[in-house]
Amino acid sequence: MAQRLTGDQWTIVRQQYETDPRLSFADLASQFGVSKQAIHSRAKAEGWERVISLSELAARAQSRADRL
Repeated sequence: MAQRLTGDQWTIVRQQYETDPRLSFADLASQFGVSKQAIHSRAKAEGWERVISLSELAARAQSRADRL
């Protein structure tokens, strides 16, 4: 049975997913001992997005700041 992750663990999963384009949901699921579907569902619900470059990161941050 898959384990339940803590909030801090989910933060790490999200950070790894968003900053390393080589990692798939399956890779992360294997690393953290949860199902691929659990990670996919969480990513979809929270709107996880991969960061491609620093300029894109800055643009996304500015866009989110403008919305607030």
